[in-house]
Amino acid sequence: MRFRNLLIAVAIVVLQAARSRAGLVLEDTAVGIGPIGKVQYDPKFNAITLDGRNVYFAPVSSRDLVVLCRALAKDNRVGVSLGAAEIVYGAVPKNSEVALVLKLADMFLADIVFARRDATSGYVYANRYEPQLENDASNVAAFFKIHRVQFVIKKQEIVLAGVGFTDTIIPLKKQKTADGGNLPDEDAIRAGRKFPQFEANAVNVADGIDYYKNELVLRQAFGYGEVAGFLRALRDGGVDLDELARSVEASAAKSRNFIIDSTRGVVMPPLKLSSEQRRSNYKNARTLKTYWVQYLRDIQHRRDYRNWSGPPYDLYRRQHQ
Repeated sequence: MRFRNLLIAVAIVVLQAARSRAGLVLEDTAVGIGPIGKVQYDPKFNAITLDGRNVYFAPVSSRDLVVLCRALAKDNRVGVSLGAAEIVYGAVPKNSEVALVLKLADMFLADIVFARRDATSGYVYANRYEPQLENDASNVAAFFKIHRVQFVIKKQEIVLAGVGFTDTIIPLKKQKTADGGNLPDEDAIRAGRKFPQFEANAVNVADGIDYYKNELVLRQAFGYGEVAGFLRALRDGGVDLDELARSVEASAAKSRNFIIDSTRGVVMPPLKLSSEQRRSNYKNARTLKTYWVQYLRDIQHRRDYRNWSGPPYDLYRRQHQ
């Protein structure tokens, strides 16, 4: 887990930023899954068996597994970006739970890095750190990357051995892309422009990412990163991910509306939005915050908020009265 300084591998950072335009992305093909052979899905355990012997228990719901299969069959990119426009990269459906969870995770991480203290009002940061504001915070974005997924096989089970996390602070141009996305300011990057407070905040996030993964929505984002890496390995090994998606969909029982790690049984019912709200759902930042408030209410109800100084929904309401 690391923070990437702007002065290190500048050309690589520029290329990554240009490709992803900041936000939260899931990258790389997993290693260590062993021989693939015949692929079978078991709906009882939400598990995928490879070569008739090694089993992988997916840490996401069967529905999200289908979404990721179909998305990666069409496009290698999985990720989101929150800025002037909300962007979903690749072929992930914009109205899917995968996109929503990644947006909430991106919002959570950015709230720490940019010291907004909005989504994380009342949150206890890693090592009791206090995020600091930047004097000049104009035209800057954060690029979060979940990548380098590694597995090992233990007693015929494909087990996660490691996953990487990198965050980078990126200066931006004033111009936007055609879809409203951000563009990196390559001249500022090459000149070594620094944002010392934001960079210190980003270091805290990278160094304390295991602590921050106590937050359910971030842990689910890492679960998506793990599964995306696994599915890329299957695809690159010759597996038809569309066919796998059909198999999962046909054999899995109808699932409830999962938003968090399905292996922990944490579920969240859908918001009751009007048709007008649903049409603008992924264009309206206030609607995304509505989902965040519901998330806080849900983890408070389940008493699963170990990193918070108190019940998170109550803390949020007090700040926004």
